[in-house]
Amino acid sequence: MLLIKSQNLDEPLNLDELMRYSLFPVPPSLGTADGFFNKTNKAAMLHCLMEDAPEDVPYPKDAFFIQDGNALFHALMNLPPTFEGICLQSLDHMVAKKHFVFSTDSYHDDSVKAQERLHHGVSQRYIIGGPATRKLSDFKLFLTNDENKTQLCKLLLEVWSSKASASRLEKCGTAVVVVEGKAYQLESSGGNVTTCEILQLESTQEETDTRVVLYLLYTAQLGHKVAVVRTPDTDIFFIPLHHAQSVPLTIYVDIGTRKHRRIINVSKLAECKGADCCTILCLYVFTGEDVTSTFRGKGKVGPLKKLQSNPKYHAARVLTRTRKYDHISPVLSKLHWLPIKHRINFKILLITYKALNGLAPQYYSPSRLLRSQNSGQLIIPRISKLTAGGRSFSYLAPKLWNNLPNIVREADTLCQFKARLKTHLFDIAFT
Repeated sequence: MLLIKSQNLDEPLNLDELMRYSLFPVPPSLGTADGFFNKTNKAAMLHCLMEDAPEDVPYPKDAFFIQDGNALFHALMNLPPTFEGICLQSLDHMVAKKHFVFSTDSYHDDSVKAQERLHHGVSQRYIIGGPATRKLSDFKLFLTNDENKTQLCKLLLEVWSSKASASRLEKCGTAVVVVEGKAYQLESSGGNVTTCEILQLESTQEETDTRVVLYLLYTAQLGHKVAVVRTPDTDIFFIPLHHAQSVPLTIYVDIGTRKHRRIINVSKLAECKGADCCTILCLYVFTGEDVTSTFRGKGKVGPLKKLQSNPKYHAARVLTRTRKYDHISPVLSKLHWLPIKHRINFKILLITYKALNGLAPQYYSPSRLLRSQNSGQLIIPRISKLTAGGRSFSYLAPKLWNNLPNIVREADTLCQFKARLKTHLFDIAFT
């Protein structure tokens, strides 16, 4: 009804333009102007956590192995010419582990993650006609399309269940492959492979990240004492860190790539840091500590103030074991984290830059936010600061924008703008 009435305005909304954008599938406090998830710098957190940890941790023997299958696809080198060969090469990586779960992601068309992947760009759909189909020259480009990855995962299950895989699977104890959210146990006998669905591992979660605890509990149920989770992504690291003390296993995470790859005893780390630390870190990773407000003065102001005033809930303080009455600024500076107020300003200015450069919906760029022809500044509308107008985006955005140095405002690319903006806000916060 509001959209229909808006067409009677002097400048009616362009419905075609409006409907091109997501109607905030995630809360504004967690997402960007386009409705995609904000990212937190988990690599910096991991680095800080591991400062006092031993560098050389021996790789555990006889451990149950949990593999992020999609990550393995991206890591494969010297690929064979056919898709069957790629599937068998993936199996060769796994049989050396003896007991394993090979988990692939599933893809739902209407999910937030699907929209995020679409936002990053996708390749064309390629039809895999069968095991003998030849791979594309750019295999990683092939993997940017969800339908392509779904076809590959289904073919992988088909190839691993065929006679071509029987001799390899004979070397395994427990071999489980997860495709489209369903788990199958593979057993080889007499040159044939049998598959049996494991109902307790079925899940509607899209990514291996959020299913890893399910696999860890299954590992403990089988009687194993040690499990290794292999992934290059820091997301998965923080999930078992939170659950480590409730799962009857010694959990390791094999994380990173190439020279940055390392093995971490997550169970020992969780015991050392304590339950509160692990819980808050996991919460921070998936929300960000300023989730109560996207724009300053809007949203749940009360919870934001409590977060700022109570040291118990400072992720940085818990992460570094800083005492309650020690000043938090040096800790934030060391982690290269912006204080909450500046992080909120960062979001406002980032959306402003996108709006001015055609990277955000037009409703973020009304006529009162047009550039000044001479200085590149924005017109600040007149409002009463005693009303909610002073907390609106239309007022805050130009006010913050006009206070930026020219070198920040005149950035040529989004990445360049984000880097310069964070440096600028960092200098204001800590100098």
